[in-house]
Amino acid sequence: MNTFLKRVLISLTVIALGLFLYSTFVENIFAPRLSPKDTVKFELNDLELKVFYNRPSKKNRVIFGALVPFDKVWRTGANEATTFETNKPLEVKGMPLPAGKYTLWTVPKDSVWTVIFNTKQYSWGCRF
Repeated sequence: MNTFLKRVLISLTVIALGLFLYSTFVENIFAPRLSPKDTVKFELNDLELKVFYNRPSKKNRVIFGALVPFDKVWRTGANEATTFETNKPLEVKGMPLPAGKYTLWTVPKDSVWTVIFNTKQYSWGCRF
């Protein structure tokens, strides 16, 4: 094989590898995320609450009781665990919740849900 053809093949391989790596590490390059990231903020006087989550897409599926089973801990959202942040201590159902950042987990049931505030920060897709 001549040197010109070798250089062309090496160049094309490097370009293809570069495009692959770029598309892997950069969000929304070719298509929007199926579960886009979102943030909800609430401010009242000096209290600030923030929820960071990925919006799951329903896509004509039964979610609760099927995809997300009842009576099992759910990551609450899609992809990464949903995070809740408060700059002031709160009281939730009579229990103190110190200021800080928490991952938010739920136990869905048919009519009532249990909410869990966890101080651990989990990586993508981790189970509680």
